[in-house]
Amino acid sequence: MLFQAVLTLDERRALAELIGRNIHRVATDGWAQYTLVEGGCLQVTPREIPTPDDYRPYAGVCRPEPAFIEPGTEGREKERIAGSLGVVEEIWVLKTGLTFTFPETLPDSEPVKGVLVPGGVRYGPLFHPPDRLADLTKKAPDQAVVDLDIAIEIRTARHDLLLYTDSQAYLARAAVDKKKPAGLPAKDKIARSWILPQKTA
Repeated sequence: MLFQAVLTLDERRALAELIGRNIHRVATDGWAQYTLVEGGCLQVTPREIPTPDDYRPYAGVCRPEPAFIEPGTEGREKERIAGSLGVVEEIWVLKTGLTFTFPETLPDSEPVKGVLVPGGVRYGPLFHPPDRLADLTKKAPDQAVVDLDIAIEIRTARHDLLLYTDSQAYLARAAVDKKKPAGLPAKDKIARSWILPQKTA
């Protein structure tokens, strides 16, 4: 069964608002990411989407959820990640395909003497090129297959800002000018689509 965990049209429009604006600062509160630009702020939070199937009734994924908000309304203490990145020229959405490993039953364990951790079930993500989603759904129609937007790439003339989730942890991450940010699938498991600018120069 195929699940869609992709950006909405309104979210893509919010991203397009950044094109032509100068990035003043990128900050985090440990959960969400904030990109402050001229006249506004792009807030990216993790959005949890349930993807259950018969084998994994509580499965789910996280994708980035962007919103263009008024500067100063983001609240919370923030840690600065980067500043003065330049004018936004291009924005891309990075997509991957995702399935899950088969559940593995874990026995009770005692990691520290006297502390008993009850057994449970463990499974994790398997990433696939997005163009394989139809084949994966046909091969295993009773298992969850997820079309997942996993990252937003914002480019200026000199810098590359990546706002992303790792599909599982309930937090948004940011990376500036990194070739392989931690938590993202390999490049051959990712497809990119361009956010067309809404404004003309």
